[in-house]
Amino acid sequence: MSLADLRKDLEKIDTKIIELFNERLKIISLVKEAKEEANLATYDPKRESDLVEKYKPLITNPTYHQYYLKFYQTIFEISKAIQITKQFGLIGANISHSLSPKLHNNFFKLKFDNASYQLFPSQEQDLKKMIAGLKNGKYSGFNITAPYKETIIPYLDVMSKSAQEIGAVNVVVFEKGLVKGYNTDWIGFHKTIKNDLQGKSVLLLGTGGAAKAVNYALIKLGANVTVVSRNPDNKDFNKVISYQEALSQTGEMVINATGHDLTDFASQLAVNFKSGYDLSYQDKVPPFLRSFKDRQNGFGFLLWQAIKSYEIFTNQKLTSAELKSLFKERFYE
Repeated sequence: MSLADLRKDLEKIDTKIIELFNERLKIISLVKEAKEEANLATYDPKRESDLVEKYKPLITNPTYHQYYLKFYQTIFEISKAIQITKQFGLIGANISHSLSPKLHNNFFKLKFDNASYQLFPSQEQDLKKMIAGLKNGKYSGFNITAPYKETIIPYLDVMSKSAQEIGAVNVVVFEKGLVKGYNTDWIGFHKTIKNDLQGKSVLLLGTGGAAKAVNYALIKLGANVTVVSRNPDNKDFNKVISYQEALSQTGEMVINATGHDLTDFASQLAVNFKSGYDLSYQDKVPPFLRSFKDRQNGFGFLLWQAIKSYEIFTNQKLTSAELKSLFKERFYE
């Protein structure tokens, strides 16, 4: 048989595959509707495993088993994607580096698998459109990150008590006909503090939405907080000083909530403060922390605020075992 004839046979097979693929997708849509009516989960790992084993003997050449597994895994992923009914995501600027999709999609795999989470890189003028999508059911909920944790507030109908007191929002959902904002950042920070900060002096760098949440948590921890700002006249905090004045301060901890490295400044502060904390999580040791022996990056902060966001999104709590599995996950790879 010539090469041309062989290729014609392949094209006939490919045509049949596409026809069967289209038919499968139509049936998957019907399966989705049936599951929704029966209130069943989208993901059934046992059924997937059973099907793989059932059809495996049809692959007569064992060498091809690995390709068969990849083929079926792809089909299952497509099926799940079609059946997903809830869309969540992160609204912010310069967010391509964010670990939030990986975190939340791992959460959803545990017990809320008819959902997905993605990035929504946005400009300020996009906020109104995104909130409209939340109201009409296109989206089910958002996390909000810089620089919109405060600018999102005018688009909300109501805010949780902590979000009101903080003056910043990082979670938005549509509840009982109202767009509601929450703040889980302060919980994320509070959960990760191992030091006893009661009565201790803490220097907080930054005045944005994240800094406001950290300040709120520090006050609950009983710390004496001094905020460092390029605008010492800032009235959003009790005590604000300039960066120059900060160099003469001493105390327990310095927290970098600016989103900038501030490496040289940090090396000077490290002389007078016992520990450093940076909300950044992209590096296990962010540049700001290199001068501190006792140091902590923002990954725990990110993870805990995401866990609390998940609970708001789904109205479900993760078990201790599920939390333990998440903290073992190698999210950096």
